Amino acid sequence: MKNILIRLLPLFFLSFAFAQAEDFIINNDEQFVLKESKNDLKQTLQKAKDFIASKGLKLFYIVDHAAAAKEAKKNLEPTQVLIFGNPAAGADKMTATPNLAVQLPLKLLIYERKGKTFVGFVRPTSFAIPFKLSANDAFLNNTEKLLQDLSDAIRN
Repeated sequence: MKNILIRLLPLFFLSFAFAQAEDFIINNDEQFVLKESKNDLKQTLQKAKDFIASKGLKLFYIVDHAAAAKEAKKNLEPTQVLIFGNPAAGADKMTATPNLAVQLPLKLLIYERKGKTFVGFVRPTSFAIPFKLSANDAFLNNTEKLLQDLSDAIRN
């Protein structure tokens, strides 16, 4: 039995290494959520803009990292970050917790790799510890639910 385990161990680590090469994409941990979209980047981006507008949120800016990379004579597959939020709710929270302004407005990542589109965001509840907020903070939990709902709605 021991010999069998010793022989299988390298295969286990090799298969783990290959799995990790693909797993760099999908990651749902305590701080970051990444989901695959069933749509292409253009459709996913439009769905995100429509969702944001339907919730009465303000779309502040879309960062086009691929366009910036092209200006720097570098290649980058389509990668965009939507910056959006509710200025009234954000202002109230930043009044109480000024340092939280570094994480607001909210950000949603949409990118394409190898013909697949992905949607990702940093979990707002992960801001609780660094900003000395309660894990049950209503603002953080509500914004996380919004990001979960948004990412689910636009990827289908």
